[in-house]
Amino acid sequence: MNIKQGWCDLFYKNELLERIVATHSTQSFFFYSNHIYGGPMHLKYLFLIIVVGFSMNLSASTIGEINYLIKYFETSDCQYERNGEMYNGIEAAEHITSKYNYFKDKIDSTEDFTKYSATRSEISGKYYMIHCDGHAPAKIQSWLTQELQRYRSARQQ
Repeated sequence: MNIKQGWCDLFYKNELLERIVATHSTQSFFFYSNHIYGGPMHLKYLFLIIVVGFSMNLSASTIGEINYLIKYFETSDCQYERNGEMYNGIEAAEHITSKYNYFKDKIDSTEDFTKYSATRSEISGKYYMIHCDGHAPAKIQSWLTQELQRYRSARQQ
């Protein structure tokens, strides 16, 4: 196994354990850690996973919704306006992701994500706008809120 594969494998296993820590008891964490890692874990990894797992303030469904909205941006043919400059979907997704990473301690819901990451420029105070063919320009927060409602409705059916 090469180093890159080893780290990827470690991160995948840690991701599984983080989900277990966030949703199960400590007893089940130790049970699963022994099965996922094939034996007792090193204490430094155990500490890291417990700290990361308990510091997560977002549910799996919220993380899924945020990821969906970022992907929605990324694959959109619309143009994203920020401080008077136009950007494509990929550039918009990168910017919103960086704002999400900056504000993640304040984000407890998908609505918080749109509020902190996709509303307005922190520097100029100007609202982010979306320009889609055949539609009037709209605030990105409203555009994402509508898509989030469609996404949630589709998941309930």
